[in-house]
Amino acid sequence: MHPIRFAILLLFAAVHLVHGESPAIISSTPDREENLGGSVELTCTFRNIGNLPVQWLKIDKDRAREPISLFVSDVAIIPDPRFSSRSDRQNGVYTLLVKNITDTDAGYYKCSVVLSMETQLHREIQLQVKYPPVIYDNSTSTVVVPLNGSTKLECFVAGHPNPRVVWSRENNALLPTGELSYVGNALRLPSVGREHAGVYYCSADNQVGTSVKKAIRLVVEFAPQVQVARPRVGQALNFNAELECRVAAEPTPLIMWKVNGSQVPSNQHYRVAYHATATEYNASVLHITSVQRFQYGVYTCEASNKLGRNLATVELYETEEQECSPTCGSHFWYADLRLVATTSSAAVLFALVRW
Repeated sequence: MHPIRFAILLLFAAVHLVHGESPAIISSTPDREENLGGSVELTCTFRNIGNLPVQWLKIDKDRAREPISLFVSDVAIIPDPRFSSRSDRQNGVYTLLVKNITDTDAGYYKCSVVLSMETQLHREIQLQVKYPPVIYDNSTSTVVVPLNGSTKLECFVAGHPNPRVVWSRENNALLPTGELSYVGNALRLPSVGREHAGVYYCSADNQVGTSVKKAIRLVVEFAPQVQVARPRVGQALNFNAELECRVAAEPTPLIMWKVNGSQVPSNQHYRVAYHATATEYNASVLHITSVQRFQYGVYTCEASNKLGRNLATVELYETEEQECSPTCGSHFWYADLRLVATTSSAAVLFALVRW
């Protein structure tokens, strides 16, 4: 307290202290918990203090800063229209009123009377402010983890009362724990599999206002896994053939076709189309136009990313009669494919016509 203000309080104490029954605090408002925007009255009742000034102070909820004097004998020290003071000296009742409560009003409010240099009557009343949950921006947004690695998804929240955090997955998929939901600020994943990749949600609720939700994407990285639709494809001379492989990988792989050890050229004989599928695979289709004898042989579908490389082979062999391609007479084979890229404009037209 400022030395001059303290001296004034002592002067009041010396002049107005009533002899007889000892001064005391009879009662005070119990600790309160209020909503944002609400109002509250905090009261202290004193006995035998005469006209001694009653001081109201605000103490930070963490007690990290010096108390702030709000009122002395109904005289405002901090001009804030949300705060007011009311005194009933005859009955020793002193009241602090707070309107339009904000979260910064949370803390301790102290009523105090100075009796002497050594003696002070005081009482603290805690005010807690209820406010809806908030999920901080430093919560996890995207987590990238290698296959079989460990990680945790974190949701940093605030609110009063403390929010309850619940984890779930997109489309009600099971969590790695084997359950539909998990309660806690951190979801630990000790060994991540490919099936764990996807979108997770952390929801926070404390029954104040509305609950909040944040989406967190878990990316599981792994080396390419390659498979072919048919390991052997037969076709007669001068008919079209299609070789297809599907690749699962994260990050997205580079896919390359080779024949007899060399990369398949982009020309009138070959067209390569890439498709995203409705599943976790990327599909690559090698279109061979009007098969010539030199095109028979072993084709390799090779996929690579930063975690490794993998391949699978398809043998194109000669038949006496035309073999119907997978798309021949039906578009069922392309039911789950969407054209992403192709090596030539002709291939785009080809794909659209076949679709």
